[in-house]
Amino acid sequence: AIALSGNANGLLSGVLFADNDAAHASVLQVGGAGAGVTLTNVHVAGNHGASELLRSSGAYIDLRYVTVADNGSDDDALVRFDAAGGFSASNSLLHDANGVDSGTVVAEPGGTTFNLDCVMVHDDTGLAGQPGVTDLVVADPQWDASGSYPAGLYVPGPGSPAVDACGLGTGAIPLLLG
Repeated sequence: AIALSGNANGLLSGVLFADNDAAHASVLQVGGAGAGVTLTNVHVAGNHGASELLRSSGAYIDLRYVTVADNGSDDDALVRFDAAGGFSASNSLLHDANGVDSGTVVAEPGGTTFNLDCVMVHDDTGLAGQPGVTDLVVADPQWDASGSYPAGLYVPGPGSPAVDACGLGTGAIPLLLG
C-alpha cells in the first residue's frame, strides 16, 4: 500500500486501509532511523497476506486515534520492527483477536522505545512493564453490531470497555474511537 524509504517522514490522516491482499508487503512500510510516520484517525481493517500490518526498519511509528481490527489470521504481529525504533500510540484500538492464530501487537528485536498511553490491545506480550507504557487495556472492544456503521468500519459498541477507558486525565481523550 504505502512505503516510505530513506529518511522520509509521513503524516496520514483520515485514511482507511481496507481489504488489501498484501502477500509480499505490509499495509505500511517505513524506512530506518531518521524516518517516521504519524497516523491520525486511521482505520486498518480486513487486510490479509502479510505477516504484519505496519513494518519499520528502525523508524518511528506514531499512532493517534487508530483502529486496527479484523485483519485475518495471517499476521503474527500488528506492528513489526526489523531494527530498534520508536513506537508511540495513544487513544487507539489495536485489536485483532483471531483465537489461537492471533499474533502479538508489537514484535521488535529489543531496544525499541515506547510511548503508549490509553491503548486497548488483544495481547500485552512485549508491552506490559515496558518503560513508557501506561493505561494499556487488554480487553475485547465489543464492536458495535447495530448496523449503524458501514461494513468494515469498527466502532466500539455502547457497552464496550473502550468507552471512557482511560478517564479524563490531563491530555487524555475519554473515548477510544479510531
